Amino acid sequence: MHKTTYDELRMVSPLLGSRNGLDTAEDSMAIIATKIAEMVTIEDDLIASSIGTD
Repeated sequence: MHKTTYDELRMVSPLLGSRNGLDTAEDSMAIIATKIAEMVTIEDDLIASSIGTD
């Protein structure tokens, strides 16, 4: 979500917005995509373990 503020991101996804500030002015899209993928994997693992499907 290029040119999206942290506040806008937090309104859509509080978990993602609170975990990491990602800035395309500082990192390439590849690095940002990697960071997002890592966060999603962690969240998926937490959900799976909470319902006992890991």
